[in-house]
Amino acid sequence: MSHKQITKIACLLAFVLSISFPGCENPDKYGAYKLIIQKRSGRTESLAFSPDGQRIVAGCSAIGRPTIEVWDVMTGERQLAIEHPETVNSVVFSPDGESIASGVSNYDANYAVKVWDATTGKQKLSLEGHDNTVMSIAFSPDGKSLISGCVGGKTKIWDLKTGKERLSLEGHQVVHHVAFSPDNTFVASAGEPDIIKIWDTNTGKEKLVLKHQQLAIYCFAFSPDGQTIVSGGGEAIHFWDLRTGQEKLPAGRHAGWIESVIYSPDGKTVISASNDRTIKIWDALNGQKKRTLQNGFVKSLAFSPDGKTFISGGTDQIKIWELEKLLHPDF
Repeated sequence: MSHKQITKIACLLAFVLSISFPGCENPDKYGAYKLIIQKRSGRTESLAFSPDGQRIVAGCSAIGRPTIEVWDVMTGERQLAIEHPETVNSVVFSPDGESIASGVSNYDANYAVKVWDATTGKQKLSLEGHDNTVMSIAFSPDGKSLISGCVGGKTKIWDLKTGKERLSLEGHQVVHHVAFSPDNTFVASAGEPDIIKIWDTNTGKEKLVLKHQQLAIYCFAFSPDGQTIVSGGGEAIHFWDLRTGQEKLPAGRHAGWIESVIYSPDGKTVISASNDRTIKIWDALNGQKKRTLQNGFVKSLAFSPDGKTFISGGTDQIKIWELEKLLHPDF
């Protein structure tokens, strides 16, 4: 039996029996949970912190009643619940914290991107133009634009002042993830087939294609300096140098499909989550694994703006983790 097969079995047993095996640790021993939020509706599909780090927004799927929920980070109390037309595949705060955007997966709602008031929950905008389920959305760093990607393969950039589509980009069969670069110069899209495309934000001109050599890419994240992208496809995460278009570090691996990957605000740490029910913490400078944490299924991860905590959510509760306790435990 291979080492990989042994690790898979060990992690599965650790989850079922709630015990720890070498290489697949029980996070309870670190005392790393700052807060555990008990959700009221369905699986968490997407998570984000507010810019001030005081609130969490969660996109939740539940049969008959999908919702967007906003939670207080300090108390764990739910502050807002917005009924949503269909499953919330992606949700995010605007850079000023005043709005929340979400993607719609329902034909009857015109596959729209919705923009909501983050305090009252009232709809502010409905951006219509996609022809299939919206999978991913992101605000530009200056808050003036929004990017969205859909199952139909189109990536769109919207002007939030006018509510009009500014650019429509094609080059995928399915788009799973989109993002603006930190300096707002580029946007990136990824999905099926197994490529990441980098586009000029203003002109829509294709600047770079990163070939992943996996079945599909479900997630990626820019480094804070915008020089690197970390991507998750199949069971591997890859670190890409955007100046050369080449991989810059050895690939890291899970024993299952990668669902989410995030960069810390200081650029030193990458965290990934997989359907193998583990969360892995990586050194972003050398690609070395620091921790493998046994956990329930995680669909989404997000870092707090100060980088001290991160959140995870899926079929389990929403958990707020203290990074320092995981990296430097006091025992």
